[in-house]
Amino acid sequence: MKTISEQLSEREYSILTATVKDYIRTALPVAPKRVNYPQVFAVLEFMSS
Repeated sequence: MKTISEQLSEREYSILTATVKDYIRTALPVAPKRVNYPQVFAVLEFMSS
């Protein structure tokens, strides 16, 4: 099974990464303890499959 970075072009991957970073940055001030990085990436893997 391919990882997200293998499935996407460089440009798509950088856009996705930026989106995730923005999302985490937005969520962090509200709920610093609730950001579960493995879960975030598991969801992305699921969405990309």
